[in-house]
Amino acid sequence: MRNFQIVSLAFTASVGAFLAGFWFFRPVLGQASSPKSPLGASMVNAPLPVPTAIPQPAVRVPIPVWFHGKRFEGAKIDEKVVALTFDDGPWPISTLKILKTLRQNQIRATFFCLGYAIAEHPELLQAIFADGHVLSNHTWHHRYRRMSRTESAAEIDNTTALIKKVTGAEVNLFRPPGGILNNGVAAYAARKGYSVVLWTVVSGDTFRGMTPDRMANKVISLVRPGGVVLMHDGGGHHPTSVALPKIIAGLKKRGYRFVTIPELMDLQQEAWQMADLKESARRFALTMPKSPPTAVGQ
Repeated sequence: MRNFQIVSLAFTASVGAFLAGFWFFRPVLGQASSPKSPLGASMVNAPLPVPTAIPQPAVRVPIPVWFHGKRFEGAKIDEKVVALTFDDGPWPISTLKILKTLRQNQIRATFFCLGYAIAEHPELLQAIFADGHVLSNHTWHHRYRRMSRTESAAEIDNTTALIKKVTGAEVNLFRPPGGILNNGVAAYAARKGYSVVLWTVVSGDTFRGMTPDRMANKVISLVRPGGVVLMHDGGGHHPTSVALPKIIAGLKKRGYRFVTIPELMDLQQEAWQMADLKESARRFALTMPKSPPTAVGQ
């Protein structure tokens, strides 16, 4: 009986210690440096524009190693969290309106930026970065057609290099224009170690005739725990900046909190690790005797 109790206590203590350590070190679990994307001379079509502002120190937002070079389409978790993402910027007026709303609600989002838009408005990229949002790559020109490896490299590497030049930030997230995965660009990004990020909710802000109210209702009704919302701060006159306060208020009312894509990846990794731990505990329990062994001589 005593031997059985010792084994059981040892197992309980081991699991408890693991869980304590897991939660204590939660901020650094699974974080790894993203591979850099060096800019080869043969990949550059034209010289990069040089911003007038002094770049800030390099900042790297790590993502779990499990997502390097892999596709990410939201997290399969129970917690009510959602990631807001914005494509095609930075863009005059609309980007600043969106930043103001996010700032007022103390929300950090993920921005998938176009190289040519950054070249035209580096000050807007700096504003996004200064507010603590995650900067990500959306190619230089936003092309849908099939591209060679050299063209794909120029689209991605030039954009990443310019983001770093303007802000100091190093990029490890990529979103293919239109979500197209078979035109060569996403494959190149994956080979370079970027996580290829898609979405779970299409806001419809680029749809003809979309109004702010319809957009807000659509997003609020479609969001599920671990979701990723696709919106646009660039590309023209969209209802996004007007709909965003309503979206945030509606999701808060439903109990959601807002995270960046790297934070959502961390939550997914933690869920996987906890599931693995529970499965290990279950298998260990199956090896234990169902009743205390009878001591010899009793």
